[in-house]
Amino acid sequence: MARNQAFWLLHVGGAIVWVGAAFLMTVLGGRTQRAGEESRRLGYAHDSEWLGQRLYLPASLITLIFGILLVVYSDRAEWGQ
Repeated sequence: MARNQAFWLLHVGGAIVWVGAAFLMTVLGGRTQRAGEESRRLGYAHDSEWLGQRLYLPASLITLIFGILLVVYSDRAEWGQ
């Protein structure tokens, strides 16, 4: 049971990081739009690229991989659910 608990923790943790990063980018995007400065828009685009490569992609892959492992090693879940 410890293996499934670790898979669950990593799956949920990855999802939390993924959603948290999306919330952060939404807040920063709103601030950037209200500022109306071209330099802030370019900075936002740069930050979006950086977060995408270093936070969104790893968090989404962790969520996917450990979600699949949960189904594979679980005796209660099936692919049809």
